[in-house]
Amino acid sequence: MDGLTVTGCTFIGNEVGVAGGVQRNVAYTGNVLLSNDIYGILIDIDSYSVSVTGNTVNQLDLGGTNACLFAYNADYVSFVGNTCTNGKLGILLQTGANFCTVVGNTCVSQSISGIRLDNASYNTVESNTVRDCGQYGISVANSSVFSNINNNIIDFATFDGIFLDTVSNLTVSGNKCTANNGSGIYALSCLWVQIVNNTCVNNNRSGGSADSSGIRLSSTGSTHVISNTCFDLQTPKTQNYGVLEQGTSNNNYYSANNLGGNKTADKILVGTGNIFNGFPGSQPVNLSLAGSSTTPSYSFIGDSQTGLYSAASGVLAAAAAGNVSTVFQSTPSAVNYPVLRSASDANVLMFSEGSSADVNLRLGSKGTGAVVLQSSTGGAALIAGSGVLGFHGTAAVAKPTVSGAKGGNVALTNLITALSNYGLITDTTT
Repeated sequence: MDGLTVTGCTFIGNEVGVAGGVQRNVAYTGNVLLSNDIYGILIDIDSYSVSVTGNTVNQLDLGGTNACLFAYNADYVSFVGNTCTNGKLGILLQTGANFCTVVGNTCVSQSISGIRLDNASYNTVESNTVRDCGQYGISVANSSVFSNINNNIIDFATFDGIFLDTVSNLTVSGNKCTANNGSGIYALSCLWVQIVNNTCVNNNRSGGSADSSGIRLSSTGSTHVISNTCFDLQTPKTQNYGVLEQGTSNNNYYSANNLGGNKTADKILVGTGNIFNGFPGSQPVNLSLAGSSTTPSYSFIGDSQTGLYSAASGVLAAAAAGNVSTVFQSTPSAVNYPVLRSASDANVLMFSEGSSADVNLRLGSKGTGAVVLQSSTGGAALIAGSGVLGFHGTAAVAKPTVSGAKGGNVALTNLITALSNYGLITDTTT
């Protein structure tokens, strides 16, 4: 079929409301499809450039695959501004449905998912409202890649708001996932996902899921979780975690997420190679590194508004390329100062490194400010460097021994005693 337009028609009580063969440049606009058994509108068999706009579909929920709107093995299909009610699935893009757009639709009360991508790639799912689904609001599964799930509203799903299952190279951005019975966003066995600027609030509404989170990653790696807001405003709270990692979730990057106010904890990170750059004024920077003292796994440019905290045995390196400084600083009004902290009773060590055999470690103040070495309890400040010490640009020397007779000179005796007490000399005088 080429160039067909179906407008303002009503299809009631059929097995399938509308099904065609190869459809090219076909438009379905403003139709009503009620109580059809399997599909409202079916688009398949290498169809392309099909527009499905402003239709109302109220589907039965019978056995087998069932969807209000269904595209299979069809490219460049657009589902825009439709209302889908009941059935197993609201809008389904399945194997070979690529380069499709699902925009501005309302999907309500599906027994499985409002919108599902199953082995379908390069698609855009944007600005849809999905509500009261029996399992997931939006689900993306089975090697669906390079798709965008953006700016959707998902609430009151029986499981998770957005469920990503064994997919990669997806962007999940700007979605609002609220009052779902599982997590807001759940990624299982995924890679290279961008989860950015989503709001996941008050999920796990029945309180029955111990793993409920704003964002939950299970065996998911190389994923960026950035600028999301995940918290619980209820009394009592039900959303257990802001961010939860489980299984083998390695090499993930978390930055500027606002995770305060969840029921159990703001975050739990279990994988290696993860970087957590906290929300300013809320969570600290937390790095879980897989490196060793000889082979660090990461270099890190510190955030200007947060502290720095290493909770693992790996090495944290503050690194800058070329003629660039690496700076840790507090905000002008901050009470606290940047801190390097050991997670246990071990020492905190600072070393200088480089390609030269000998590299100085310099501590400098600004202007006329002093460099002060002190312990928090007033204990001793010790300076050691292979047994030598130098002042005012003089070459460092080993601790000298002062000998000979003082000749009863009180001032000289007091000076030698003072220098000895400082540990700067060995006094063998008489």
